[in-house]
This record gives sequence, structure tokens and C-alpha cells, in this order.
Amino acid sequence: MKLLFYNLGILSKKGKLPSGADQDDSIIAPYSTVRKKVMGVKGYSALIVSAKDTNTIHLAAEEIRSILRQQHKIKSADDDDFSLFTQNEVSQTAKATSSI
Repeated sequence: MKLLFYNLGILSKKGKLPSGADQDDSIIAPYSTVRKKVMGVKGYSALIVSAKDTNTIHLAAEEIRSILRQQHKIKSADDDDFSLFTQNEVSQTAKATSSI
């Protein structure tokens, strides 16, 4: 597979890291382009979002769920084809699993 990329500039030299990896052997490209064109991946495996404040977390989660259902063309009677967790739910799960 041959991909065409345009060089928009050259970064200043940084040298090697203590691990031996050479920072000067890097290419910077848009994440979405690398996922689609290089890795052949469509969509995202995870999204991290934040609400304006703790009082709007539930509302934000419901809005996100609604948008994802529309984007995924999920009918109202069908289950979500994605998982959505609030920070509170993640925290509660972590507490429950660490207390065993």
C-alpha cells in the first residue's frame, strides 16, 4: 500500500531518549488519518468527555447516548451497540472490585 503525505515542516533535533529510542525518527500525522489510512480502523474505541460541572454529568451522558444512537442508526427498540460510563459509575465499580 502506498500513501501520499505532504511534508509541512521539519521539527528541531531532539536526540535519543534514555531508552535508546531516537526522537528524530518520528512522523507527526493527524490521528484520524493514521487510524483510517494506515491502520484501517474506522470509528473510535473510546471517547473521554467532560461535563461543565458535576450537576450536569447525567444530562451530558444522556445527550451523548442520544447522539451515538443517532450516529449508529440504532432503532428506539434496539439496545445500544456501545457502552457509556460516567465517572461515578467507574468509581463505584473500582470500589466494589477493590473491596473483594
